[in-house]
Amino acid sequence: MIAQLGESSAYSAKNHFKAADVRRRTTIILIIINIIVSVITLTTLITSNTVIQILSAGSLAASIYLLTLESRDGQNNPEKHMAFGNKYLTLHNELFALFQQDNPNQQELDKLKKKLNELNESNRPYINAIARKRCKSAIEEKGEMNIWWK
Repeated sequence: MIAQLGESSAYSAKNHFKAADVRRRTTIILIIINIIVSVITLTTLITSNTVIQILSAGSLAASIYLLTLESRDGQNNPEKHMAFGNKYLTLHNELFALFQQDNPNQQELDKLKKKLNELNESNRPYINAIARKRCKSAIEEKGEMNIWWK
């Protein structure tokens, strides 16, 4: 039982950390796209109206996507993910300490199980597929967490 809870808390923590990373990078990339397109279209380097229109459409699409992300998930999305990631990581570390005991206290295990259930049932920010894939790779291939639960 401790091992199952440990695995769940590890993946939950890493998912939130990766989701924060993905969101930060996405925001930065979209802003850079808008800056580059703005600079290009404001200079006289490009004289073709068609190219300027295509670049402007790309900039508009990047802006709309960024605004959609901000309105749907909120401005503090990476911070929310980091906060949840830290809660799950704290729980994970508590489970690992209990796992290392020769005779784990059942009441402590029940308390940690309840804590995990409460976190899982709380209103958490959404974790997208890219973050989930990066989480899986980070744990299973890159060894970013000690896999003690197997």
